[in-house]
Amino acid sequence: MMAPASAAAFVTLILVVAVPASAQQEAPLPLPTEDVAFPSFEERTLANGARLLVVTQDEVPYVTIRAVLGGGSAMDPVDRVGLAAFTAQLLTKGTASRSADSIAEAIDFVGGSLDASATADWINVTLAVLEPDLGTGLALLADIVMNPMFPEEELELVRTRALSGLRASLARPSVLASRAFTRAVYGGHGYGRLETEETLRTIDRQSLEAFHDRWFRPINTVFVVAGSVTAEEIAPALEAAFQGWEPVSVPEVAYGTPPTPRREVLLVHRPGSVQAVVRAGHLLASGAHPDWTALSVANELLGGGMTSRLFQILREERGWTYGAYSAGTRRRDLGVWQAAVEARNEVVVDVIAELFAQVERLRTELVPAEELNVTRSFMIGSFPLRIETPQQIAGQVASNRLLGLPDDALETYRDRVAALDASDIRRVATDHLLPERMVLVVVGDGTQLKSELERFGPVRVIDMDGEPLALAALFLESWGERFDTLPLGPRQATSIGHSPRAGPSVR
Repeated sequence: MMAPASAAAFVTLILVVAVPASAQQEAPLPLPTEDVAFPSFEERTLANGARLLVVTQDEVPYVTIRAVLGGGSAMDPVDRVGLAAFTAQLLTKGTASRSADSIAEAIDFVGGSLDASATADWINVTLAVLEPDLGTGLALLADIVMNPMFPEEELELVRTRALSGLRASLARPSVLASRAFTRAVYGGHGYGRLETEETLRTIDRQSLEAFHDRWFRPINTVFVVAGSVTAEEIAPALEAAFQGWEPVSVPEVAYGTPPTPRREVLLVHRPGSVQAVVRAGHLLASGAHPDWTALSVANELLGGGMTSRLFQILREERGWTYGAYSAGTRRRDLGVWQAAVEARNEVVVDVIAELFAQVERLRTELVPAEELNVTRSFMIGSFPLRIETPQQIAGQVASNRLLGLPDDALETYRDRVAALDASDIRRVATDHLLPERMVLVVVGDGTQLKSELERFGPVRVIDMDGEPLALAALFLESWGERFDTLPLGPRQATSIGHSPRAGPSVR
């Protein structure tokens, strides 16, 4: 047996090759954009009034059916927020003829999946099965959509999990910031309704049945089908499976009215925090507005990813944060634009100032041609990844239809992005990103941050439940041992050399 080698016996050889400047080359130009072959899709209306959208592709004998029903969490009663989510979760937990176990066993036996979830605008019930098992899957899908029983014991299990998840999430500063931001921008609008322990506890079987009776109707449903089936095949199969589902009308969707847009600074006091979580933004137009394509490009430039201005300046140049991002959320009613960043207390005011400076720069300056070209090329080049499968295409087409977009919105997307120029970006930024309407939310230690945040406007201090706090209360709470659950990361701890008060860059 050979003796173990000593540490000295191991040698690492590092070879460094210097490349002459003359031999260095610029990054290659992007390849020409290739055409995308869109599978044909069909639309029709079933006998019961439900809409049907089918994308056929026969390469794999696999079918997904998504029933999209209007009436998501934005339609929750104000005293029962969480009702739509509970309704969706309980659909598979028992019907008039099947128990939760029998439903799970039946779909598992054919190797398929059956689940449901709620969003702000919709409830999605999704079936996925191999094509030979489509009959079994359709029977299960129709049963849970038409005949859920909402068993009491299953309701209590869902409630227990929801309460536990809510308590855990409220310990996270990012969640506190997002909730405070949502309350501030949407107010009494349906999108501003937030779950609390009280609203979750008031949900009972009767309210679940009432919600189901109100919204689960064929006239309020779009079936989105993708896979190895044609519209001629699936339409009669759906009508047979959902036989007896009466085409009763549903209430008109009423979202409510958001507060009057205005500049506001909210400080969520979290005593002892050495970092602050920042959210800034305001409401946008509805999802059908024609400027959304240009807005998505403008946001990609500003904060859409690691090459964006916010990320490059706040992290790479200044070392003030691990990351800084922004996003626009497109919805059936009012959308929202929001920037998100976390930073140490010493630099958080500079981070916010830089954020506002970059928004203003996008509004007033023309984007350099090279920067715009890179962003457009990325968005055009990555688009095919979003439509690789029939399921993705069907989902994209369905989303466009539900938002009220033109029939050719998917096919013309890349051309519309390519046609945008710097003046288009400046125009949509000027029209839609409005500093005077920006809501600024900061979660952090109010004793350290309040006075400095006043440079952005009057500061309203609230506690972690959203209740107002007096200034004197902040200093009383600050006595004693300090704590924090957000330790400094290596990037933050080594940002020596960056002036803590350098202010916004002039670019």
